[in-house]
Amino acid sequence: MSDTNDDESLAPIDGAEFPQLEDAVMGPANEPEPEIETGAEPDASVARPSPRKRFTGRAIGIRRGDANGYEIVDALAGRASVFGFGFDSTADAIRSVADQYLGDASAWQDRGNHSPSSLSLRDAFGEFLKPFGGVQTDSVSLASSSDAAIEQMLANVRHRHGGKRYRTIAMVGSDHGRTGMCRTASGRPELHDGFGPMMAGFAHAPTGDLAAIESMIDDNTGCILLCPIDFAAGAVACETGYLKGLRRLCDQHDLLLAVDETQLMFGASGSPLTWTSITDVPADMFAVAGGLFAGMSGGLVFANERSTSRRPAHSIDNPLLAAVAVQTIESMFEHDLLEPSADHARTFAIELAESISSFEFVRDIHATGMTIGVETDIESTDVVAAATKQGLRIESAGDVGIRIQLPLALTPDDRTQFLSRFASTLGELEQSTANMNA
Repeated sequence: MSDTNDDESLAPIDGAEFPQLEDAVMGPANEPEPEIETGAEPDASVARPSPRKRFTGRAIGIRRGDANGYEIVDALAGRASVFGFGFDSTADAIRSVADQYLGDASAWQDRGNHSPSSLSLRDAFGEFLKPFGGVQTDSVSLASSSDAAIEQMLANVRHRHGGKRYRTIAMVGSDHGRTGMCRTASGRPELHDGFGPMMAGFAHAPTGDLAAIESMIDDNTGCILLCPIDFAAGAVACETGYLKGLRRLCDQHDLLLAVDETQLMFGASGSPLTWTSITDVPADMFAVAGGLFAGMSGGLVFANERSTSRRPAHSIDNPLLAAVAVQTIESMFEHDLLEPSADHARTFAIELAESISSFEFVRDIHATGMTIGVETDIESTDVVAAATKQGLRIESAGDVGIRIQLPLALTPDDRTQFLSRFASTLGELEQSTANMNA
């Protein structure tokens, strides 16, 4: 292992900079669950999961309790917040809004793009995104969920030409949400089954195949929609040349290029948007959600002038969601979280690779900042199930890939906990496979 793989170099922010990270009341209740006597001697050759611990107190970092009160190391905590669970500044923002907002939703209606929420969002995100190419924030709109943010982009597409160019080309294997329109936009048959007939106006092309996409463009096409990370193929990042080719097609045919980053943590790649860490070509619209709303349902749409000419149909004025998103951005500024994150993520990916290199069934690791995919020879559902037994939450990324999305503010202890449980998960799978082949 490299000498640079010390705690300081791997953790963008340590516990000393966040006193609240020391406030979790773990308590003596976090002891291994007593084993149940069965009267039979255990078979030493059968792999058994590590005893689960009870969890008390509040969620902190990447650790929380499940519905049954057991501890979970949540390797997807970055999608809830870039700071992980239990960040005090988020709670302060929520309390501040609660002191002013008395539940009268009608008081926030009909204020257009000059409401307090939209102004603070536009100011905060406009300043944050200014140094990065490829993003224009002529419009910053708040949506009630990530699905609503996707629908807002698609509504912008259909409105642009008065409904005449309503068709969107999305990617095979993509997942854009769970509403009727979002399911139809998704390129996964299992998201369509049982929900037909699907909405008209969507086609799907293989990711990376510019020729196939170009062949699908007709007079009714108004948009190309994609996520820059292919979660159907082990969380592989799209190639720069492919993204530039999409921009070229959009320019040639007067299409909008819409980017869905709702399942990606904001800032995961060392720049605010994963897209801008891959390419400097501009997109017309971005939908974001992950890491910004402390696990609450919400979404944002950044759009340039050519993609929106009116107040978006799905835009809302929600002071709570706006306050949490703005506080997240301000805290990222305050703690200088973004600039060093790419180097920290790269170092973490190296340590992850070293910790699992002995397992022959591990095939590849794809790291785009803190968005990490691991491909194995084992079905992803089996890996996820084995991780659950170890008290580790991960998700599938295709048939043989899993995804990891840890927060930017990853403490040394949380990093160690994750690496230990992930290695234990793979160890259990290795042992189980050996027993079946014996």
